[in-house]
Amino acid sequence: MHRPKEVRGSIEEVATATGQTKLKAHWFIYVVNADGQQVRAHRSKVLGIKKGANSDLESVKISDEHLPFLTKDEARLELARLIKEEAPAMVERAIADRQPTGPVLLVPTLGQFVDDTWLPSRRGTWRRNTELTALIFLNLIKEKWGAVPLDKITEPACAAWLVESTVKRSGSYLHKLRVYLRSITSEAFDRGVLQRDPLRRLKKPLAQKRTDRSYLTVDEVHRLRLELKGRDLLILDLALATGMRPGELFALKLGDVQDNGLYIDEGYTRGKMELPKTRASIAAVAVPAGLMTRLRVWIAEGKCRFPQDILFPSQAGTPIHSEHWRKRILAPAAKLAGVKCTFQVIRRTVATLSIAQGTSVKSVQAQLRHASAQTTMDVYAQIVTESQRAGAEQLFASMLA
Repeated sequence: MHRPKEVRGSIEEVATATGQTKLKAHWFIYVVNADGQQVRAHRSKVLGIKKGANSDLESVKISDEHLPFLTKDEARLELARLIKEEAPAMVERAIADRQPTGPVLLVPTLGQFVDDTWLPSRRGTWRRNTELTALIFLNLIKEKWGAVPLDKITEPACAAWLVESTVKRSGSYLHKLRVYLRSITSEAFDRGVLQRDPLRRLKKPLAQKRTDRSYLTVDEVHRLRLELKGRDLLILDLALATGMRPGELFALKLGDVQDNGLYIDEGYTRGKMELPKTRASIAAVAVPAGLMTRLRVWIAEGKCRFPQDILFPSQAGTPIHSEHWRKRILAPAAKLAGVKCTFQVIRRTVATLSIAQGTSVKSVQAQLRHASAQTTMDVYAQIVTESQRAGAEQLFASMLA
C-alpha cells in the first residue's frame, strides 16, 4: 500500500484589465494510477474576485459576473473544501484515463492454460510413454487446481498441497509434481499471461514416504532364477546381465543380435514400437559369452529367420507387453522366491552389484545407457568396450556361482 502524501494548495492573485484581482486556487493531489504507481495531478480554479476598495460589480466583466467577492482567507477555506471533495473524483479519473480501451482479457484457469497452450506446445516432442506419464501428473494437478485462475494460484497454497501429499507420495513423485507445477506457471509468465511467476520459489517438501531404492543381493538373484525356466529364465538373465529396460528387451529383433552383444535402437511401449527413452539409449550392450550361447540356441530352436523377426514373440507373433510379463511371470516368481522384483529393481541391481565388484562407473553407465547433460556424448557409442564387457562377464559369473 502506498502511504498517502499531504495535499497542498495555494491562492494566486491574478490582475485583470478592469483593475480587479481574481483569486485563483492551485493544488496537487496524489493518485495511484493503473500501473500501481503514485503520480501527482495538478488542479486549478478561479474562486472569486478579491474584496477590496474597488470591489465594484459594475467594473466586473460579464464573463466573471458569476464569481463571488472573497477575501483571501475565504478563498483558502474554499480551496480546502475543493481538495476534500474533488480528490476521490480525481482518483477515479486518473485510473480511468490509464485503462486500456480494448476488451479486458480474463486470465485463464490452470486447466484451460494446460489444455489450450502448455500441453499442445509439447506434443510432438515427447515419446508416447513420456506423454502418458506426464498426463498422470497433470491430471492430479488439474484435479486440485484446474478450476483456479492462474493469477489466483499462490506459492503458500501449492506448498501446503505438496506437504499434504507427502503422506502417500514418495520424494520422486513430489519432485515431478513440483516440476510440472512450476513449468506451467513459468510458461504462463513467459507468454505474458501472468505478470509474475508465483511458483518460482516453490520448494519440494521432505517426503514421509521413502523413494524405493531397493535392489537384489546375489543370494536373492539365485533364489529368483530358481523359480523360472526356459524362455522366461533367458529373458530374466538378459535383463540381469545388460540392465535393459523392459520395452527395449521385448522389442529385440534378430537383426539386433551382434557377435558379442545386442544393439538397442527401439522400445516397445503400450503396444507401439518407438525410439528408446533418450538418444543415449541407442547403443550396444555387452552380453556375457555364456549367455550369448544360450541366446543363439534359443534363436536356432525358435522361428526367428529374418532380421525383423521378434526374439521373444507373444502367441500372436507380436512383442510381449512388459507389464503382462511382469504380472504373469516375474511377480509370481518373485513371490515364491521371497523377494521384491521389478524391472527397476533389476536395473538398480545391475548398477549396485557391478560397482560393488569394482566395475568403473563409466562402464556401468555405458551398459545401462543412462543419459545426462554431462555424459550423453560419452555413452552414445555403438561399440562395446572391453571394460564394459569385463564388467558384464564378472557380474553374470557371480550370479551363476
